[in-house]
Amino acid sequence: MNSKTLITQTIWFIVLILAQALVFNNIALHSLLNPFIYIFFILMLPTQVPKMWLLVLAFLTGFLLDVFSNTAGMHAGACTLLAFLRPTWFANIIRLDPEQEFEPADFSFGEFLRYIVPLVFVHHLALFCLESLVITDIVPILAQTALNTLLSSAFIVILRYLFIRKKQR
Repeated sequence: MNSKTLITQTIWFIVLILAQALVFNNIALHSLLNPFIYIFFILMLPTQVPKMWLLVLAFLTGFLLDVFSNTAGMHAGACTLLAFLRPTWFANIIRLDPEQEFEPADFSFGEFLRYIVPLVFVHHLALFCLESLVITDIVPILAQTALNTLLSSAFIVILRYLFIRKKQR
């Protein structure tokens, strides 16, 4: 990662954590819907980031949000799971050549949706399961996960198309 990318990623990290903690955590539509845009940072990291750093950055992202939200590690756990699954998702589902340097910003719209929606779903499912800790609440957890996945994915798509320029292939 070059210095320009590092600076850009650092700015995204700070802006997304603050936006989530100060704005989006206070948006609770019908006490079920809460967009989690901070995972945009993890989703948009270049594929060249080593897996260990990806896990550390994801844990740090979730940990900082836990500190702001007083949620006792729930975001850290969900973000770490997201970061753990992300390279496998790239390799097996998106079918990228492991030698190819590729960024999520390079995806077409369909590829981008195929990339983010399942990962956002897994993140949200882990987050809401950790929040509930009761397996009998599986139907409300799945409903909350599905609705929040749609809302968060919509915000992530908007962020991507407003602020991330697609490189020419």
